[in-house]
Amino acid sequence: MRWAKFLILALLSLFVARTCLATTVTARLLTTGAAPTGCFVRFQLMNYGTNVPRVVGTNVIVDKTNLVANCDVAGNVSVIIQDNATISPAGTYYHVSFYQNGLLFRSGDWIITGATFDLNTAVPMTTVPVVSPPTGDTTYPRLDGGNLNLVGPGWELPVRLADTFAGADAGAKIAACWAAMPAGGTCDARKLLGAQTISAQLDLNKPGTLLLGDATYTLPPVTGGGTETTGGGGIKVSSNGVHVIGTGNTILQATRDWANGTWYAIWAAGVDGFEARG
Repeated sequence: MRWAKFLILALLSLFVARTCLATTVTARLLTTGAAPTGCFVRFQLMNYGTNVPRVVGTNVIVDKTNLVANCDVAGNVSVIIQDNATISPAGTYYHVSFYQNGLLFRSGDWIITGATFDLNTAVPMTTVPVVSPPTGDTTYPRLDGGNLNLVGPGWELPVRLADTFAGADAGAKIAACWAAMPAGGTCDARKLLGAQTISAQLDLNKPGTLLLGDATYTLPPVTGGGTETTGGGGIKVSSNGVHVIGTGNTILQATRDWANGTWYAIWAAGVDGFEARG
């Protein structure tokens, strides 16, 4: 009978020891250069809702203030904390925050259990995905359309910047910009300022908008005869839905040679929806 009582007491002692189980949590906090000063770790018990958290058969947990563990001069932290596995209700965890000189650096959530728990190696419950840094033309589409193969149909940027394209003069830059622009998009030439030259006829051959800024454009002279329908101009509109808009003091200078026919600054014949303003 005495041995039976001893066995019961031993089992009760084992049960109490298990329910009172605490975990020694360690970590080391360092900067990239040296051990930080004024660092500490804050532990906050989470996910017990409106329940009273308890260590069953032992005690009630009353964490009105969070547990704070300070670093030593080498940046080491060591603190004894209640094992999540012994806490009721089940499913609790600790929100762990890292501070330096009183300022929050980062925080994470851990289920702390076992005799020892090393924050240097333990994996948090959730991790924030790390975004890969850009790797040039394989990551983001360029405004000049130089890597349109990066995106599929319908995803092209609608705006192109004429000043970012190569060309001997403004006309060549705008022509390249217009070619790279998706139909219905915008070729923005507002950064081509001052005296500019369009040395060859500029053909706006698909729907879109051409934005011109504070510039004086010298257009190419007439090179042959023509009429109102067969002549031409420095800027030729050969598509429906074209808009040429001057957003500042935009001047188009065309040379008109009466002997060689009709020549316009902008020539748009037989197209619908054409607009020129500014």
